[in-house]
Amino acid sequence: MGLISSLDIGTYRLVMALADKEEGRRFHLRELCSAVSSGVVGGRIVDEKEFAQAFGKLVQKITDSRPIDEIHIGLSEASLRVKRVNSVVSIKKKVTDRDIKAVKSKAWETGYAEDDVIIDVCPDYYSVDGGCEVADPLGMDGRTLEMTARVYYAGRDYLDRIRNVLSEYMGGELYFYPLSRACIEVADSDKEEGFAWVDLGAYSLRAWMFERGLLRGEAEFPIGMDSLAFDIMSAFGLTKEQALKIQESDAEALKSDYKNKKVIIPDMKVSVEGSDLALVTQCRMEELLEGVLLYLRKSGLDNNPDYPVVISGGGACLKGVDGLLERMSGHLVTYPDMKKFKSFDEDLLNSPADVSALGLLLCTYDRPEKEETDFWMRIKKWFN
Repeated sequence: MGLISSLDIGTYRLVMALADKEEGRRFHLRELCSAVSSGVVGGRIVDEKEFAQAFGKLVQKITDSRPIDEIHIGLSEASLRVKRVNSVVSIKKKVTDRDIKAVKSKAWETGYAEDDVIIDVCPDYYSVDGGCEVADPLGMDGRTLEMTARVYYAGRDYLDRIRNVLSEYMGGELYFYPLSRACIEVADSDKEEGFAWVDLGAYSLRAWMFERGLLRGEAEFPIGMDSLAFDIMSAFGLTKEQALKIQESDAEALKSDYKNKKVIIPDMKVSVEGSDLALVTQCRMEELLEGVLLYLRKSGLDNNPDYPVVISGGGACLKGVDGLLERMSGHLVTYPDMKKFKSFDEDLLNSPADVSALGLLLCTYDRPEKEETDFWMRIKKWFN
């Protein structure tokens, strides 16, 4: 049996995870490779030639020689269009698995668009006979089943261009998913308690609010960790490459935690005061996080003091960002629990920057196939 792989197309990094699928929805991670990204802006490919060269370098790092059966590719919000749809089907007494498949199938059909391709339908909640919103309606009594869902579209031409690039380097069936789906799969949102999830990306921040297994709120903020790099550039007269290196290795989100030391500028024989760098970093991070927290408070976070905040993305690797967010929110801040994975090297599972690549492995292409009607099934049985 071949491998399942995933590809997270970032502005600065391309990340590919390769794993064996085990029983249930558990995966044994075999490799996690990354390479410098090129030809990508805001998660969207803008230069196919540069992207192809970067992807070729990533593929060269793969050591497992087994064939790849599936490649799960994450698409950023910049590449997608999202529409909310409601679909309703009639049921007989109790909700069955077939009813749930039918209402999902109707959502796929409702969201049809000629020039775009539906890549995913993510249910927000179900209701039976217009009653309470539930995450799982199986077995409930009623006559109608309704589902509210988000339908994600991608341009047909854009997907074809990605297929053409990847087909030059590897085989395997390609499946596309929104990056938000990857985080939601890792989040284990079916647990009873609620929580918030914040993804600190380079070009944008994203936030989700979960409660009783339901997605209660979702928002994207069009400014990300890239703004911190620009602040460091402006404050110390550096190039963007130098600023990114300092942001990754020396920046800290809490000035009070910073030890007095000099920070050496990469490729230069000069240094800056570490306390000055910490001040620049904390000011920018407070501004970024305040907007996210304002949204989460409106979504009910402050009404539930026991709800934790989970953080992921490259910005979650910034030293002290968890402590700063705890101070600002008053909530426990944690990192994603990768319990659905195991690996011979546990360090591969510990970086919040790689959560999207790992979460994409968990995604399943669940577009329901059209079922045959009872009439045609009876005809087939009669001839057999």
